[in-house]
Amino acid sequence: MPDDRNEDRNKDSVDERVRAVQRLTELFRLERRVYLLANVVALAILLASACSLIIRSDASPSVLTSLFGSTGVITYSTGRFITMWSTAMRFVMNAGLDGGRN
Repeated sequence: MPDDRNEDRNKDSVDERVRAVQRLTELFRLERRVYLLANVVALAILLASACSLIIRSDASPSVLTSLFGSTGVITYSTGRFITMWSTAMRFVMNAGLDGGRN
């Protein structure tokens, strides 16, 4: 019987964590989409700058600014996304370990 109770608690804990992840992904949906859009735009600028360098064989200041600026946006937005995800996972893991009490 004690094993059945532990299994029930583990199942409840997993269900609770799944619900917490669903709530968190819903909560951060807009922010994730903004970072994704920023990454797509920055990647398009990066590819356009690289193509411009290849075609013209010219590294003008505007092309170099586009090149390095877009990589900065990609780095920043990816870092923010990873930070957001780490915070969400830390929250979920703590909620699972202490039964949802903070």
